[in-house]
Amino acid sequence: VTRRSIEEFDDISSIDQYYRAIKEGFSEMEALGFINQRSRDHSRTPFHWSGHTHAGFSDVNPWLGLNENYPFINVDNQEQDDHSVLSFYKRMIHVRQTNDCLIYGDIVPILEGHPTIVAYKRVTRSDEIVCLYNFDSSTNEVKLNRNEYECLLSNVTEDHNQSNELIYTLKPFQAIILQKKEAIKNE
Repeated sequence: VTRRSIEEFDDISSIDQYYRAIKEGFSEMEALGFINQRSRDHSRTPFHWSGHTHAGFSDVNPWLGLNENYPFINVDNQEQDDHSVLSFYKRMIHVRQTNDCLIYGDIVPILEGHPTIVAYKRVTRSDEIVCLYNFDSSTNEVKLNRNEYECLLSNVTEDHNQSNELIYTLKPFQAIILQKKEAIKNE
């Protein structure tokens, strides 16, 4: 949400920062730009339940302005889309709740110190799960025998035609959870 006037803010701290910036010699537009970047009001906007009037949040005008994208990004639309953030979170919660290894398994770091990948295993006597998170806008490679694992969850469509079976290529900003195949057979 980009607010166009100080009157659109409710957060006392943001309002105070706006007037402090003006007092320090910044223009009204510059001061507004500062608080648009940092205001808590952005996380306090009325929840987008639907694309209807007032985002389905209320029958009256809410105390804070709505994000302009509410007709498109809202719960009603997300529930209809298998690839939405809401659908992903539902799948993620299901994987976590139905897999004891993710709950009780020991954590074993992989790739410690990598600048853009967080990687670790969760391990029990009978199961092994690898969690890979690429926090980069570029692809990254991880040494991992792809044939030994099955995908439990990924936030991007899997490329099953990767050429090297000993390297796992992570797409930009990909998060993936893999389970060792022999553990799946033992279930």
